[in-house]
Amino acid sequence: MDLEKLTSAIEDCLNFYDPQGCIAMGSPLDEYRGEAKMIAEGFLNLPSKHSIQLKVYNVFREQFGDWLAGSFQSYEPIAEDLFNLKHTFGKTYKVR
Repeated sequence: MDLEKLTSAIEDCLNFYDPQGCIAMGSPLDEYRGEAKMIAEGFLNLPSKHSIQLKVYNVFREQFGDWLAGSFQSYEPIAEDLFNLKHTFGKTYKVR
């Protein structure tokens, strides 16, 4: 498995949705790199969109606190894209 490519793809998704508004405020594009690494660990073993959404939400709660992380529901679009990424990535890179 190419964990670096997976992390980069997750980071791109986080940058697109910018859940904390950091990119919009001018933060560097690697702002969510740490969160992307945390999400990438065990990511391909997550069985559903809900489990992906829960992982992303929990990472942001851990990194930003409950109040700044926002609602669980706000991470649904991210989870949807990451779920699709998971299936594409797994096929493309023939993950073991």
